[in-house]
Amino acid sequence: LALGDALFVHGGFHEAVVERVPGRLDVNGDRNDIKQWVQDLNSWKDAQLDEFIRQPEWCKDGKGGRKRGAEDLILYGTPSFPDNATVVYFNPFKDGNPQLLV
Repeated sequence: LALGDALFVHGGFHEAVVERVPGRLDVNGDRNDIKQWVQDLNSWKDAQLDEFIRQPEWCKDGKGGRKRGAEDLILYGTPSFPDNATVVYFNPFKDGNPQLLV
């Protein structure tokens, strides 16, 4: 959530997440345009929710596995998200000890 010049996130904000939107390889734009980034994240979230509405139940994915809608959104809220590039889950600790963020 961006209010004025303040950004509110659930887990944490760090360099790996700046302007990253899941499913989008390019990281374009002005690093100062946080409101556009928030809008892009919300658009991705909305698309994930639409996907879940279309496919809320598990189905076979053609590779012998199971799949359902919004899997990426669910993964986004876990420590397993690639490169920990999520604002939902962030752990700045190493072995339980805080680390200096530079």
